[in-house]
Amino acid sequence: MLSKKINVQKSFRIEANMERDLELLSQKLNRPQNELVNAALNQLMLDNMEWFAEDFLIDLCADFFEKKVSELSIEIMGLRLRLQDNGKNIVFDYKIELSNFTENCSSGCLGNTDIGYGIVEKILKDIAVIIGHESREIQEYLHNRFNYIYARESVIQKFDRRDFIMRSVGISPSDPEYKQFIPQNNDTNCETMASKKGE
Repeated sequence: MLSKKINVQKSFRIEANMERDLELLSQKLNRPQNELVNAALNQLMLDNMEWFAEDFLIDLCADFFEKKVSELSIEIMGLRLRLQDNGKNIVFDYKIELSNFTENCSSGCLGNTDIGYGIVEKILKDIAVIIGHESREIQEYLHNRFNYIYARESVIQKFDRRDFIMRSVGISPSDPEYKQFIPQNNDTNCETMASKKGE
């Protein structure tokens, strides 16, 4: 299920030269600057999404950390985990059984303070890293987490070097020469064509 799109206002400082070029690029692509910035942020998130894999178990146990439930048990991907807040302490135990890794912790106990909850979160992050971002469940989690990106296609056009070179020497898309060179995969043909036009 797609989450509702809610926009928020943010203020960022950017370099003056970048601001100037962002304005120019906005004019060249005929796209609002806000749209260009959001496209860049989308790509930044996709390029770095694996950093969020460590949050998998914390999000899975969100009801416990938000104190909606006092006890929680999960069994997933070779992990058995139990968390309980008995009003005085956080009692937890877990067992990890992966093909290349085994670990067992029985009846760990921490005070049910913010520090105690923070330590449990750290333990769950470490476990998620051990499980690894390539597991099917974590990949699905990342895809769902970033559905605000996957749910829509980018409307920002990519720079086409070959197209740019041919247009710069006066070849339009309707010219037979243009159609002849567009399917080529390397740029040498375009550069050769540009040098011939310049002769």
